[in-house]
Amino acid sequence: MKNRFSFWCAAVAVLSVAGVARADLSWEHTITVRLGKVKQPLARVKMYNNWSGERHRLLLKYALSDLGRIPRPNTSIFESSAFTPTPLVAGSTHYGSLGFVHRFDDDRFVAYTSEARMFISEPLRPLLKRLRFDPWKKRAFQLSKEAIPAFSLEQRRRLGREVRAVSAPYVRKVWRTYFRPLNRTRTFQHATGSTPGHGYRMTWLINGGGMNASDAQWVKVSFEWWLASELAGDELVRHFQQTVRENLQSIGWPSASLWINETLPILWQTLPEELHQAAKTLMPQSPSPRAGFGGTPLLMSLTVEPPAMQRVAFGGDLRIDIALNRRDAKVLGPKVFDAPDGYERMPLDPQLKRFENMIESTTARLEKENEALGLSWQAWHQSSAALAPLLPLGLLY
Repeated sequence: MKNRFSFWCAAVAVLSVAGVARADLSWEHTITVRLGKVKQPLARVKMYNNWSGERHRLLLKYALSDLGRIPRPNTSIFESSAFTPTPLVAGSTHYGSLGFVHRFDDDRFVAYTSEARMFISEPLRPLLKRLRFDPWKKRAFQLSKEAIPAFSLEQRRRLGREVRAVSAPYVRKVWRTYFRPLNRTRTFQHATGSTPGHGYRMTWLINGGGMNASDAQWVKVSFEWWLASELAGDELVRHFQQTVRENLQSIGWPSASLWINETLPILWQTLPEELHQAAKTLMPQSPSPRAGFGGTPLLMSLTVEPPAMQRVAFGGDLRIDIALNRRDAKVLGPKVFDAPDGYERMPLDPQLKRFENMIESTTARLEKENEALGLSWQAWHQSSAALAPLLPLGLLY
Protein backbone atom coordinates (compact mmCIF):
# COMPACT_ATOMS: atom_id res chain seq x y z
CA MET A 1 0.00 0.00 0.00
CA LYS A 2 2.83 2.38 0.83
CA ASN A 3 4.53 1.74 -2.52
CA ARG A 4 1.23 2.25 -4.36
CA PHE A 5 0.67 5.55 -2.55
CA SER A 6 4.20 6.70 -3.43
CA PHE A 7 3.61 5.79 -7.07
CA TRP A 8 0.47 7.94 -7.31
CA CYS A 9 2.18 10.86 -5.56
CA ALA A 10 5.03 10.68 -8.08
CA ALA A 11 2.57 10.44 -10.98
CA VAL A 12 0.62 13.49 -9.79
CA ALA A 13 3.85 15.47 -9.37
CA VAL A 14 5.03 14.59 -12.89
CA LEU A 15 1.65 15.49 -14.41
CA SER A 16 1.57 18.77 -12.51
CA VAL A 17 5.01 19.79 -13.75
CA ALA A 18 4.10 18.77 -17.30
CA GLY A 19 0.92 20.81 -17.11
CA VAL A 20 2.79 23.90 -15.96
CA ALA A 21 5.45 23.49 -18.65
CA ARG A 22 2.81 23.17 -21.41
CA ALA A 23 0.50 25.99 -20.26
CA ASP A 24 -0.60 28.19 -23.16
CA LEU A 25 -2.44 31.50 -23.35
CA SER A 26 -4.66 33.10 -25.99
CA TRP A 27 -6.32 36.50 -26.27
CA GLU A 28 -8.85 37.68 -28.80
CA HIS A 29 -9.61 41.40 -29.06
CA THR A 30 -11.75 43.44 -31.44
CA ILE A 31 -10.39 46.79 -32.65
CA THR A 32 -13.02 49.22 -33.97
CA VAL A 33 -12.20 52.52 -35.70
CA ARG A 34 -15.02 55.05 -36.04
CA LEU A 35 -15.38 58.59 -37.34
CA GLY A 36 -18.02 60.75 -35.69
CA LYS A 37 -20.48 61.27 -38.54
CA VAL A 38 -19.91 57.95 -40.30
CA LYS A 39 -22.39 55.27 -39.20
CA GLN A 40 -20.35 52.30 -40.40
CA PRO A 41 -16.97 51.67 -38.72
CA LEU A 42 -14.00 52.59 -40.90
CA ALA A 43 -12.24 49.44 -39.78
CA ARG A 44 -12.85 46.36 -37.67
CA VAL A 45 -9.90 44.17 -36.75
CA LYS A 46 -9.86 40.88 -34.89
CA MET A 47 -6.53 40.73 -33.06
CA TYR A 48 -5.27 37.36 -31.79
CA ASN A 49 -2.31 36.94 -29.43
CA ASN A 50 -1.13 33.40 -28.70
CA TRP A 51 1.71 32.36 -26.38
CA SER A 52 3.20 28.92 -25.90
CA GLY A 53 6.54 28.72 -24.10
CA GLU A 54 8.97 30.82 -26.14
CA ARG A 55 6.56 31.20 -29.06
CA HIS A 56 4.20 34.07 -29.85
CA ARG A 57 1.83 34.77 -32.72
CA LEU A 58 0.11 38.06 -33.52
CA LEU A 59 -2.67 37.61 -36.10
CA LEU A 60 -4.71 40.52 -37.47
CA LYS A 61 -7.88 39.82 -39.45
CA TYR A 62 -9.20 43.09 -40.81
CA ALA A 63 -12.31 44.41 -42.52
CA LEU A 64 -11.90 47.89 -44.05
CA SER A 65 -14.97 49.83 -45.15
CA ASP A 66 -15.46 52.80 -47.48
CA LEU A 67 -11.78 53.68 -47.65
CA GLY A 68 -11.82 54.42 -51.37
CA ARG A 69 -8.33 53.28 -52.35
CA ILE A 70 -6.03 51.13 -50.25
CA PRO A 71 -2.63 49.51 -50.89
CA ARG A 72 -3.00 45.88 -51.90
CA PRO A 73 0.01 43.59 -52.41
CA ASN A 74 -0.03 41.44 -55.53
CA THR A 75 3.28 39.57 -55.54
CA SER A 76 5.61 40.73 -52.76
CA ILE A 77 4.94 42.52 -49.50
CA PHE A 78 8.40 44.10 -49.69
CA GLU A 79 8.38 45.59 -53.18
CA SER A 80 6.78 48.98 -53.71
CA SER A 81 5.63 47.92 -57.19
CA ALA A 82 3.50 45.25 -55.52
CA PHE A 83 1.23 47.79 -53.87
CA THR A 84 -1.37 48.82 -56.40
CA PRO A 85 -4.44 50.90 -55.53
CA THR A 86 -7.58 48.80 -55.33
CA PRO A 87 -10.77 50.86 -55.68
CA LEU A 88 -13.61 50.01 -53.34
CA VAL A 89 -17.25 50.47 -54.20
CA ALA A 90 -19.08 52.67 -51.69
CA GLY A 91 -20.48 50.50 -48.92
CA SER A 92 -18.21 47.55 -49.74
CA THR A 93 -15.83 45.90 -47.28
CA HIS A 94 -12.26 44.77 -47.90
CA TYR A 95 -11.01 41.72 -45.99
CA GLY A 96 -7.52 40.44 -45.30
CA SER A 97 -5.13 39.18 -42.65
CA LEU A 98 -1.53 39.57 -41.47
CA GLY A 99 0.36 37.21 -39.21
CA PHE A 100 3.67 37.56 -37.35
CA VAL A 101 5.30 34.71 -35.42
CA HIS A 102 8.38 34.74 -33.18
CA ARG A 103 9.72 31.31 -32.21
CA PHE A 104 12.73 31.64 -29.94
CA ASP A 105 12.81 27.93 -29.13
CA ASP A 106 13.82 27.00 -32.69
CA ASP A 107 15.08 30.47 -33.73
CA ARG A 108 12.48 31.26 -36.39
CA PHE A 109 10.58 34.35 -37.59
CA VAL A 110 7.48 33.85 -39.75
CA ALA A 111 5.28 36.48 -41.39
CA TYR A 112 2.44 36.04 -43.86
CA THR A 113 -0.34 37.91 -45.64
CA SER A 114 -3.60 36.64 -47.10
CA GLU A 115 -3.56 39.47 -49.66
CA ALA A 116 -0.63 37.96 -51.57
CA ARG A 117 -0.96 34.42 -50.11
CA MET A 118 2.78 34.52 -49.41
CA PHE A 119 4.97 34.06 -46.35
CA ILE A 120 8.54 34.47 -45.17
CA SER A 121 10.29 32.12 -42.76
CA GLU A 122 13.80 32.99 -41.64
CA PRO A 123 16.22 32.16 -38.78
CA LEU A 124 15.40 34.80 -36.17
CA ARG A 125 18.76 35.74 -34.61
CA PRO A 126 20.66 35.95 -37.94
CA LEU A 127 17.84 38.16 -39.25
CA LEU A 128 18.03 40.47 -36.23
CA LYS A 129 21.82 40.68 -36.56
CA ARG A 130 21.50 41.56 -40.23
CA LEU A 131 18.93 44.27 -39.49
CA ARG A 132 21.15 45.75 -36.76
CA PHE A 133 22.43 49.11 -38.02
CA ASP A 134 26.23 49.43 -38.02
CA PRO A 135 27.49 52.86 -39.13
CA TRP A 136 31.12 51.93 -38.39
CA LYS A 137 31.89 48.93 -40.57
CA LYS A 138 33.41 51.10 -43.33
CA ARG A 139 34.55 54.02 -41.16
CA ALA A 140 35.95 52.62 -37.91
CA PHE A 141 35.85 48.84 -37.94
CA GLN A 142 37.23 48.62 -34.41
CA LEU A 143 34.09 50.30 -33.09
CA SER A 144 32.01 47.62 -34.81
CA LYS A 145 33.78 44.86 -32.91
CA GLU A 146 33.54 46.46 -29.46
CA ALA A 147 30.71 45.69 -27.06
CA ILE A 148 28.32 48.63 -26.73
CA PRO A 149 28.12 50.02 -23.18
CA ALA A 150 24.84 51.39 -21.87
CA PHE A 151 23.98 54.28 -19.60
CA SER A 152 22.50 53.39 -16.24
CA LEU A 153 18.86 54.16 -15.53
CA GLU A 154 19.96 56.84 -13.05
CA GLN A 155 22.08 58.55 -15.73
CA ARG A 156 19.20 58.51 -18.22
CA ARG A 157 16.80 59.91 -15.63
CA ARG A 158 19.22 62.68 -14.70
CA LEU A 159 19.72 63.71 -18.34
CA GLY A 160 15.97 63.59 -18.89
CA ARG A 161 15.25 65.74 -15.86
CA GLU A 162 17.76 68.36 -17.02
CA VAL A 163 16.17 68.58 -20.46
CA ARG A 164 12.68 68.61 -18.91
CA ALA A 165 13.61 71.45 -16.55
CA VAL A 166 14.70 73.62 -19.50
CA SER A 167 11.91 72.68 -21.91
CA ALA A 168 8.89 72.43 -19.58
CA PRO A 169 7.69 76.08 -19.95
CA TYR A 170 7.75 75.78 -23.75
CA VAL A 171 6.26 72.28 -23.85
CA ARG A 172 3.21 73.41 -21.87
CA LYS A 173 2.38 75.87 -24.62
CA VAL A 174 1.97 73.05 -27.12
CA TRP A 175 1.34 69.85 -25.09
CA ARG A 176 -0.34 69.33 -21.73
CA THR A 177 -0.71 65.91 -20.12
CA TYR A 178 -3.07 64.78 -17.37
CA PHE A 179 -3.31 61.31 -15.81
CA ARG A 180 -5.28 59.69 -13.00
CA PRO A 181 -6.39 56.23 -11.87
CA LEU A 182 -10.17 55.70 -11.81
CA ASN A 183 -11.26 55.01 -8.23
CA ARG A 184 -13.60 52.13 -9.00
CA THR A 185 -13.58 48.65 -10.46
CA ARG A 186 -15.61 47.51 -13.45
CA THR A 187 -16.53 43.98 -14.50
CA PHE A 188 -16.22 43.08 -18.18
CA GLN A 189 -18.18 40.27 -19.81
CA HIS A 190 -16.57 38.20 -22.58
CA ALA A 191 -17.00 34.83 -24.24
CA THR A 192 -15.00 33.00 -21.59
CA GLY A 193 -16.55 34.60 -18.51
CA SER A 194 -16.36 37.87 -16.64
CA THR A 195 -13.26 39.70 -15.39
CA PRO A 196 -13.04 42.70 -13.03
CA GLY A 197 -10.62 45.44 -14.00
CA HIS A 198 -9.01 48.65 -12.77
CA GLY A 199 -9.22 51.73 -14.97
CA TYR A 200 -6.97 54.65 -15.84
CA ARG A 201 -7.47 57.84 -17.80
CA MET A 202 -5.01 60.14 -19.55
CA THR A 203 -5.75 63.32 -21.48
CA TRP A 204 -3.53 65.26 -23.87
CA LEU A 205 -4.15 68.80 -25.04
CA ILE A 206 -2.12 69.50 -28.18
CA ASN A 207 -1.90 73.02 -29.56
CA GLY A 208 -2.09 73.00 -33.34
CA GLY A 209 -2.22 76.81 -33.56
CA GLY A 210 0.06 79.63 -32.47
CA MET A 211 2.10 80.04 -29.31
CA ASN A 212 0.08 83.03 -28.15
CA ALA A 213 -3.02 82.27 -26.10
CA SER A 214 -5.26 84.00 -28.64
CA ASP A 215 -3.90 81.85 -31.48
CA ALA A 216 -4.06 78.48 -29.72
CA GLN A 217 -6.05 75.68 -31.36
CA TRP A 218 -6.29 72.79 -28.92
CA VAL A 219 -6.82 69.19 -29.97
CA LYS A 220 -8.05 66.95 -27.16
CA VAL A 221 -6.81 63.36 -27.11
CA SER A 222 -8.36 61.11 -24.46
CA PHE A 223 -7.12 57.67 -23.44
CA GLU A 224 -8.92 55.25 -21.14
CA TRP A 225 -7.85 51.70 -20.39
CA TRP A 226 -8.92 48.90 -18.07
CA LEU A 227 -6.58 46.12 -16.98
CA ALA A 228 -7.32 42.85 -15.20
CA SER A 229 -5.66 41.96 -11.93
CA GLU A 230 -3.19 39.08 -11.95
CA LEU A 231 -4.58 36.07 -13.82
CA ALA A 232 -3.28 32.57 -14.49
CA GLY A 233 -1.12 32.70 -17.60
CA ASP A 234 0.21 36.24 -17.11
CA GLU A 235 3.59 34.73 -16.27
CA LEU A 236 3.76 33.41 -19.86
CA VAL A 237 3.59 36.96 -21.22
CA ARG A 238 6.27 38.16 -18.81
CA HIS A 239 8.53 35.22 -19.63
CA PHE A 240 8.22 35.80 -23.37
CA GLN A 241 8.87 39.54 -23.06
CA GLN A 242 11.94 38.81 -20.97
CA THR A 243 13.13 36.37 -23.64
CA VAL A 244 12.73 39.09 -26.28
CA ARG A 245 14.72 41.60 -24.22
CA GLU A 246 17.52 39.13 -23.50
CA ASN A 247 17.86 38.17 -27.17
CA LEU A 248 17.96 41.79 -28.33
CA GLN A 249 20.50 42.72 -25.65
CA SER A 250 22.72 39.75 -26.51
CA ILE A 251 23.20 40.99 -30.09
CA GLY A 252 23.56 44.68 -29.17
CA TRP A 253 20.28 45.75 -30.75
CA PRO A 254 19.37 48.13 -32.35
CA SER A 255 22.75 49.42 -33.55
CA ALA A 256 26.51 49.48 -33.12
CA SER A 257 26.30 53.13 -32.03
CA LEU A 258 26.00 54.16 -28.38
CA TRP A 259 24.57 57.46 -29.53
CA ILE A 260 21.76 55.82 -31.50
CA ASN A 261 21.04 53.21 -28.82
CA GLU A 262 20.68 55.78 -26.05
CA THR A 263 18.66 58.35 -27.99
CA LEU A 264 15.20 56.86 -27.39
CA PRO A 265 15.76 55.84 -23.73
CA ILE A 266 16.99 59.36 -22.91
CA LEU A 267 14.21 61.04 -24.90
CA TRP A 268 11.71 58.91 -22.98
CA GLN A 269 13.08 60.33 -19.72
CA THR A 270 12.46 63.87 -20.98
CA LEU A 271 8.71 63.28 -21.38
CA PRO A 272 6.18 64.49 -18.77
CA GLU A 273 5.95 62.61 -15.48
CA GLU A 274 2.26 61.87 -16.12
CA LEU A 275 3.22 59.85 -19.17
CA HIS A 276 5.64 57.79 -17.07
CA GLN A 277 2.92 57.14 -14.49
CA ALA A 278 0.59 55.93 -17.24
CA ALA A 279 3.26 53.66 -18.74
CA LYS A 280 3.91 52.03 -15.36
CA THR A 281 0.32 50.75 -15.26
CA LEU A 282 0.95 48.84 -18.50
CA MET A 283 4.54 47.81 -17.74
CA PRO A 284 5.29 48.02 -14.00
CA GLN A 285 8.93 48.30 -13.07
CA SER A 286 11.06 46.26 -10.67
CA PRO A 287 10.77 45.36 -7.84
CA SER A 288 7.03 44.93 -8.52
CA PRO A 289 6.08 41.23 -8.86
CA ARG A 290 4.17 42.28 -12.01
CA ALA A 291 7.23 43.93 -13.56
CA GLY A 292 7.07 43.99 -17.35
CA PHE A 293 3.35 43.28 -17.74
CA GLY A 294 0.52 45.09 -15.94
CA GLY A 295 -2.34 42.74 -16.79
CA THR A 296 -4.66 41.62 -19.57
CA PRO A 297 -6.17 44.61 -21.45
CA LEU A 298 -9.96 44.43 -21.03
CA LEU A 299 -10.84 47.69 -22.79
CA MET A 300 -8.69 50.43 -24.31
CA SER A 301 -10.18 53.54 -25.91
CA LEU A 302 -8.70 56.50 -27.77
CA THR A 303 -10.72 59.58 -28.76
CA VAL A 304 -9.37 62.49 -30.80
CA GLU A 305 -11.44 65.70 -30.68
CA PRO A 306 -10.22 68.38 -33.13
CA PRO A 307 -11.07 72.08 -32.66
CA ALA A 308 -14.60 73.03 -33.74
CA MET A 309 -13.81 74.14 -37.30
CA GLN A 310 -11.50 71.23 -38.01
CA ARG A 311 -14.06 68.82 -36.56
CA VAL A 312 -16.55 69.83 -39.23
CA ALA A 313 -14.00 69.39 -42.02
CA PHE A 314 -12.70 66.13 -40.56
CA GLY A 315 -16.15 64.60 -40.19
CA GLY A 316 -16.27 64.47 -36.41
CA ASP A 317 -14.25 62.91 -33.64
CA LEU A 318 -12.06 59.87 -34.24
CA ARG A 319 -12.53 56.96 -31.83
CA ILE A 320 -10.61 53.69 -31.54
CA ASP A 321 -11.75 50.93 -29.16
CA ILE A 322 -9.95 47.68 -28.31
CA ALA A 323 -12.15 45.22 -26.39
CA LEU A 324 -11.42 41.75 -25.07
CA ASN A 325 -13.60 39.02 -26.58
CA ARG A 326 -11.93 35.91 -25.23
CA ARG A 327 -9.11 34.79 -22.94
CA ASP A 328 -8.33 31.13 -22.43
CA ALA A 329 -5.52 28.67 -21.66
CA LYS A 330 -6.34 25.96 -24.21
CA VAL A 331 -3.36 24.00 -25.50
CA LEU A 332 -2.25 25.34 -28.89
CA GLY A 333 -1.25 23.09 -31.75
CA PRO A 334 2.03 23.62 -33.63
CA LYS A 335 0.22 24.84 -36.76
CA VAL A 336 -0.77 28.03 -34.90
CA PHE A 337 2.87 29.11 -35.16
CA ASP A 338 3.33 28.27 -38.84
CA ALA A 339 2.23 29.97 -42.05
CA PRO A 340 -1.15 28.78 -43.39
CA ASP A 341 -1.18 25.85 -45.78
CA GLY A 342 -1.14 26.73 -49.47
CA TYR A 343 0.86 29.97 -49.12
CA GLU A 344 3.95 30.46 -51.29
CA ARG A 345 7.28 31.01 -49.54
CA MET A 346 9.10 34.18 -50.55
CA PRO A 347 12.90 34.39 -50.15
CA LEU A 348 13.83 37.37 -48.03
CA ASP A 349 17.51 37.63 -48.95
CA PRO A 350 17.00 39.60 -52.23
CA GLN A 351 14.82 42.13 -50.40
CA LEU A 352 17.36 42.55 -47.60
CA LYS A 353 20.19 43.05 -50.09
CA ARG A 354 18.16 45.70 -51.89
CA PHE A 355 17.51 47.45 -48.56
CA GLU A 356 21.19 47.29 -47.54
CA ASN A 357 22.31 48.66 -50.90
CA MET A 358 19.81 51.50 -50.62
CA ILE A 359 21.13 52.42 -47.14
CA GLU A 360 24.74 52.33 -48.35
CA SER A 361 24.08 54.41 -51.48
CA THR A 362 22.00 56.95 -49.56
CA THR A 363 24.67 57.32 -46.87
CA ALA A 364 27.46 57.70 -49.44
CA ARG A 365 25.48 60.29 -51.40
CA LEU A 366 24.73 62.35 -48.29
CA GLU A 367 28.38 62.30 -47.23
CA LYS A 368 29.52 63.50 -50.65
CA GLU A 369 26.97 66.30 -50.62
CA ASN A 370 27.99 67.33 -47.11
CA GLU A 371 31.69 67.33 -47.95
CA ALA A 372 30.99 69.45 -51.01
CA LEU A 373 29.36 71.96 -48.67
CA GLY A 374 32.22 71.75 -46.17
CA LEU A 375 30.09 69.67 -43.76
CA SER A 376 32.25 66.55 -43.45
CA TRP A 377 32.23 64.54 -40.22
CA GLN A 378 35.78 65.70 -39.49
CA ALA A 379 34.87 69.37 -39.96
CA TRP A 380 31.78 68.94 -37.79
CA HIS A 381 33.83 67.30 -35.03
CA GLN A 382 36.50 70.02 -35.11
CA SER A 383 33.98 72.87 -35.05
CA SER A 384 32.03 71.20 -32.24
CA ALA A 385 35.18 70.79 -30.18
CA ALA A 386 35.98 74.48 -30.64
CA LEU A 387 32.47 75.56 -29.61
CA ALA A 388 32.08 73.15 -26.69
CA PRO A 389 33.80 75.31 -24.03
CA LEU A 390 31.52 78.22 -24.93
CA LEU A 391 28.27 76.25 -24.45
CA PRO A 392 26.56 74.94 -21.29
CA LEU A 393 27.54 71.30 -20.68
CA GLY A 394 29.36 71.20 -24.03
CA LEU A 395 26.15 70.10 -25.77
CA LEU A 396 27.56 70.00 -29.29
CA TYR A 397 30.56 67.96 -28.24
